[in-house]
Amino acid sequence: MIKPARKNVKAFLGNIRETIRKHAASSADVLIWTLNPKIRGWANYHRHVVSGKIFGLVDNCIYKYIWQWMKRKHPRKRKSWLVDKYWSKGSLPWSFSAVIEEGDAKSARIELERAHNIKIKRHVKIRGDANPFDPKYEQYFRKRYAQRNAQRANRCNRHKTSQPGGPKRACLMNA
Repeated sequence: MIKPARKNVKAFLGNIRETIRKHAASSADVLIWTLNPKIRGWANYHRHVVSGKIFGLVDNCIYKYIWQWMKRKHPRKRKSWLVDKYWSKGSLPWSFSAVIEEGDAKSARIELERAHNIKIKRHVKIRGDANPFDPKYEQYFRKRYAQRNAQRANRCNRHKTSQPGGPKRACLMNA
């Protein structure tokens, strides 16, 4: 069974911890906007192997780092106050989140990505006897191509979010 390497997991968690330390004085929404692409990218890279338990371990470590960040940022506040301020009970229980104020009374809640929410998807091999130049396999390759394009469109729509105070990010998936 192929799993993410221990060195890779340690390096990733070190990078996350260093990012949180650099953002010690930042607000929660800036921290979330900084961490989400890193978590999503690392989890997407490792989603094709046996990594469910590793994703849970990574999420637990990030949870501990966030608690340390909150305690440093608000040393005199109680745990119940921290929970009410930062941990939403919205779409997912106990998800680190922040409210973004955009313009005239518009507000949105953003949440920190969790690695175990990235769906594990196994690599689908091409059939050994299939030849893209053989007309009898034309339907097989059209189906594979359509599935791949549908997945790309899904990813592209998911990444079209606006950052606070900035323009929408362009999706480069189809480029």
